[in-house]
Amino acid sequence: MPTSSYFIPAKIHRYEIIIQKSKFISTIQRVQSVEEMRHLYSETRKAHPKANHNCWAAVSGAPNDSSGYGWSDDGEPSGTAGKPILKVLQYSGLGQVGLVVTRYFGGTKLGTGGLVRAYTEAAQSVVEGVERKRYAKQVQLCCILPYEQEGTFRYVLQQFSLNDEQFAYTEQVTAKLLVDEDRVDALAEMLESRLGHALQIHISRSN
Repeated sequence: MPTSSYFIPAKIHRYEIIIQKSKFISTIQRVQSVEEMRHLYSETRKAHPKANHNCWAAVSGAPNDSSGYGWSDDGEPSGTAGKPILKVLQYSGLGQVGLVVTRYFGGTKLGTGGLVRAYTEAAQSVVEGVERKRYAKQVQLCCILPYEQEGTFRYVLQQFSLNDEQFAYTEQVTAKLLVDEDRVDALAEMLESRLGHALQIHISRSN
């Protein structure tokens, strides 16, 4: 099952390195789909029209969700660029991430083993320097409760740092909450223990 909480790139980051006279420029940023990865690749090619290769890999979903994996050797010998970059991403702990390594050939052939090492080093260098932020998949809770229970309800929300929620007041109080998926069961359990049968909870989970 895909992880619901993990780190993603906070912003675009680039790193340049020279290996055996070839220049490698690595670009890493957040991508949430294959289409976004293709856009990053296209924009990188436009920025480096004289480069020999723009090899890439992506983990467009959660780090352990293989359905979001993708890679390309972009003309390098098969298996020498895209897969080594992907391997670096898999060990980085990052999700929703795309990485392009642009190569300007410097005249020295590296061989297949040398290419694998070079693309791995280029990918690791940019991954080590990228700023990260936590991402958590969220689900929506719709809670319905009597007016006299609102104080207790708000107290529980404060324990989970949920203060800026949507409240509607009709015959009862209705609150709509966005909660990190990995915390929703604990929140629901505490609300039910404090408010009992007076509380109605409806959870909307996306696939």
